Amino acid sequence: MIFKTFKKLSTLALGITLLAGLAACESGAVHVKETQLNRIALPVFMIKRQIPIADVSLLAYERVYDPLKVAHIYIEDNKLFSDGFSYTKDTPQILFAKAPANPLALRLAARDKASNVIYLSAPCQFTSRSVLYESKAEECVKKYYDEGPVSAAVINGYMQALDNIRRYHGVDTFVLNGYGSGASVAAILASQRMDVEAVRTVASYLDASQYADGQLDHYVEGGLNPIDFAKTMAHLPQYHFLGEEDHIESLKSYHNYAQAVGPTWCLRHSIIPDADDDDGWVEQWPALLQLPLDCRADQQNGGMQPVVDLTPVPFNPDTLDIMDDMHGRGKK
Repeated sequence: MIFKTFKKLSTLALGITLLAGLAACESGAVHVKETQLNRIALPVFMIKRQIPIADVSLLAYERVYDPLKVAHIYIEDNKLFSDGFSYTKDTPQILFAKAPANPLALRLAARDKASNVIYLSAPCQFTSRSVLYESKAEECVKKYYDEGPVSAAVINGYMQALDNIRRYHGVDTFVLNGYGSGASVAAILASQRMDVEAVRTVASYLDASQYADGQLDHYVEGGLNPIDFAKTMAHLPQYHFLGEEDHIESLKSYHNYAQAVGPTWCLRHSIIPDADDDDGWVEQWPALLQLPLDCRADQQNGGMQPVVDLTPVPFNPDTLDIMDDMHGRGKK
């Protein structure tokens, strides 16, 4: 009897020890990820700050030298570690907003030499989690990710963050740069704000309407879709960068979005060699930042109408490898 009681107590103690160890691992993992971010950001004088939004905060790294100039905002992707995993309504919410294995948006921000550069994580990405109790991370994902990484709650959180940046630094205008699901966030934010001067996206899916629930890695049925906001974007300078090695669906998605925007001088895209969802961007980013981001009329066209083809696109990569700058000067 004594032996059985001792055995049960030993098993219980072992279980508690393992759970405590898992909790410590979760907390330690967040610390390791923040250390990784520090090593990327601090050498380029981007300083860590927690930006408060409703009930939680966004992790930001900021370098603001001249508030009179536009601020370049970089919005992080928010997807799971595992390749090929897609969100559905049944996905456990705690799987959302994990700290990114490769914080590509921050790496891109670190290559930007503009006076004002600010990186924004996704809500909850760097909040410590616990397997012992419902931590702030669990509370956070329940609040923000009921409809996936591009939800109304997420957009509202970023709206609050941009308002905070305006107050805190005194900047008046933004250029939004979004990567992955952050690209969808950037496009939707730009459609809702008057202080956004331009948008760049990297490895984006700007139309989720053709995907059923669970077929796209950052879209959940009920979430927001950038193409639904496209018509309000015709006046805004945009440059969308797609990886040559990326899935053909991203190119289809872009062309659906471009057709929804309609005739405009403001929309460009480029297919970038040796780039895919995750790789090939950091090395080329300084050169991509030099590409024009404006709404200049085509002088060869008399400046009367934008050059745009709204006919269905034959999705052959060999015929679509162009720079779509709406000026009639695209590379073929």
